[in-house]
Amino acid sequence: MKRVWKTMGELATYVNGYAFKPEDWSENGAPIIRIQNLTGNMPELHGYEGRLDEKYRVVAGDILISWSASLGVYEWTQEDGWLNQHIFKVVFDKEQLDKTYFKYAASRAIEKSATLVHGSTMKHLTKGVFDAIPVPVYAMENQRRIASILHAMDENIANRKRVLALLDELVKSRFVEMFGDASKNPHNYRMGVMVDLCDAIVDCPHSTPQEYVADRTHPAIRTTEIHNGQIEWSTMRYVSESEYQQRVVRLIPQAGDIVYG
Repeated sequence: MKRVWKTMGELATYVNGYAFKPEDWSENGAPIIRIQNLTGNMPELHGYEGRLDEKYRVVAGDILISWSASLGVYEWTQEDGWLNQHIFKVVFDKEQLDKTYFKYAASRAIEKSATLVHGSTMKHLTKGVFDAIPVPVYAMENQRRIASILHAMDENIANRKRVLALLDELVKSRFVEMFGDASKNPHNYRMGVMVDLCDAIVDCPHSTPQEYVADRTHPAIRTTEIHNGQIEWSTMRYVSESEYQQRVVRLIPQAGDIVYG
């Protein structure tokens, strides 16, 4: 497939959100779309009862890009709302682009570009850096084909996660059926404390690693990678050899270790 490279600035126009203040929030009115609403960290929406320039309005299907604190590309699927600051609304007025393809391609390009700056992941993109990020562009037919494949993969991953979550609940319910409520100890099992049951309980330094790298030799398992008893490798970051040597003094991880976050 033939491709050309374009910068983000060449592909579209990006409208930055309105600088709402807490006193603007209301229980009524159109919702204010903030970064937390895109990432899922704050599902509830604050409203705004006033009127703004229509450029700040977001409707279902709009592509939004958070460029500060949390970097990401999202498709808005809820009711119409107002765009908050630190989020771009993408206006496709420069190149012929499939929105779904753009969402995947821009997301990967932003992630890759952010990690190349000073060897660590940026949490804030200046407009100059953002506009210069390169993105591969294909003919529309190929864009749609790529988008369809990636969307199907995302759906499969989401379905597998739902199945794993249900299986996890099943395991927990079966445990209670077999052994009863552990807090009540109905079968009079001998109870112990963690320090007596484990060979060792250690934790890593509490400071955030100073350097994340592309080399995948030394994974840095954070609490964000631990879900329902499983480690999420798709979001894993990796530390440099020097960073690893500084931290391994306190803990040498071994296969079979139990990780608790």
